[in-house]
Amino acid sequence: MLAPSAPTPALEEDNPGVLEYLCEEQDHLIGASKSPVAMYLHSLYKGFREYRQQTLIAVVALAVGALCSWDGPRVWQALFTATMVVAATSLAHIESEAWELDRVSELLLMFQAALATGVAIQSGFDGFQVLFGTVVGFVCCYGIGGWARAVDHYVNGFALLWYTAGAMLGALVLTLWLRPVLVTLGPLLGGFLMTAGLESMACLTAGVVSEKTVVVLPPVHEPCISIARDLLFILGPGALALHGSCAVLATIVYRATVEDDRRLPAVCCIVACIVLSAAMAAAKGKWWIVCACLLWAVTTGLCTYRQLGMLQDWVPRTLREVVDDFGTNGFASFRSGYEQVPLDRKDDDEFADNNIFTTMRRVE
Repeated sequence: MLAPSAPTPALEEDNPGVLEYLCEEQDHLIGASKSPVAMYLHSLYKGFREYRQQTLIAVVALAVGALCSWDGPRVWQALFTATMVVAATSLAHIESEAWELDRVSELLLMFQAALATGVAIQSGFDGFQVLFGTVVGFVCCYGIGGWARAVDHYVNGFALLWYTAGAMLGALVLTLWLRPVLVTLGPLLGGFLMTAGLESMACLTAGVVSEKTVVVLPPVHEPCISIARDLLFILGPGALALHGSCAVLATIVYRATVEDDRRLPAVCCIVACIVLSAAMAAAKGKWWIVCACLLWAVTTGLCTYRQLGMLQDWVPRTLREVVDDFGTNGFASFRSGYEQVPLDRKDDDEFADNNIFTTMRRVE
């Protein structure tokens, strides 16, 4: 009689990985074993987790987080392009290993994937933002879509309708509100990356000094990607949607209030989900996550307060204006909302009136 097999280490982990969080109930849509996206995400996560130079990952996360916290809209295009190029190169590397290519062919395939992706994004950056917003909206609605999947058992297609609505909303947000969303999401993402990087470096330093686990620090020799996973998904699969909603709500509150200094209530909105994460971690007894959330909240709050000053004269465009501009200029009409500093329409009217008076004087 065969003895029962011992449980694998993967099943004994208390916290599932990023792939498990994002695709917790993926069987409702498609089998995980048949999804190439799930396989690629699992391979990328495994590669980051098993990478030996965890210090390098922590330093890169700290540097990128500092750039996003300082000026999110200005570094977004370079950051987005670099991330997509790295993702394409990683996928090419995974495929080359599956095909058992030699080293020269593998490097050539990775170079071609990186070059094609970078050129394509730079040539049509605005179109890629629409696609990116669609993906983000879909993932966020999927993360909080447990209730929709429950309703789907009684109303066929309801869950897919919920995901589609989220995808359309994400595309509209990154089309109409790209700059203000980057102003709020930049500090949120930057503070998260800086916190994960600092926690990873502190963890590695503590591991060199002593093998004992410190209460206010992650477990010794914990990979940086695992630290970021535990910090972000302490609230569960819907953490991405909750943090994104807080960032959008902060922008709405900042534009809706009439006080001269409207940044403080907006900052309170954007750190609300981080404070909730800290409370959840305290309830579970994970004190290192509580300390990390406090660091994340302070960094995000200060950087958001600074970057919101960039939106003092920003006026959102209506959907009708976007449609009219798109009919005239195509995707080039979206670029004005990202690259140029938004001006108040009152200033535009005054500028136009001054030009009219100047022209009339010249005619006289």
